[in-house]
Amino acid sequence: MLTNSEAYRIAARWKFPTTNTNAGALFYGFHPNDGRPVSEEHRRQCLAYLNLACMPVANEEIDEGLTWHEYCRLRKAGDNSQRLRSSLRNLRQLHQLRAYLTEVPLP
Repeated sequence: MLTNSEAYRIAARWKFPTTNTNAGALFYGFHPNDGRPVSEEHRRQCLAYLNLACMPVANEEIDEGLTWHEYCRLRKAGDNSQRLRSSLRNLRQLHQLRAYLTEVPLP
C-alpha cells in the first residue's frame, strides 16, 4: 500500500484540491503531506472525484481506447515508448490511490 505522503503526492498531481487554498477544500482538504481522508464523508468524496474525474482522463491518455490489458500486451511485445510508460504509470498510480483511499484508516 502507498505511504501517506505518496498518496498525497499522487492526489496533488491529479489536481485533488489538497490544501485549504484550493477550491473545494471543504470537501477534499487533506492534512499537509498526508493523503489519508479526514472523515468517511471525505473518503467518499475523494473516491468519487477519482472515479468520475481522474480515471476518465487517465483512460483517455491511452491511444485508441486500448484497455490496460491490451497495453500490457503491447508492452510485453516490446513497445517501450515514453507515452506508453507514462500512461501506464498514471493508470497504475490511480489504481493504487483508489486502493489506498478505500483501505487506509482515518487519522
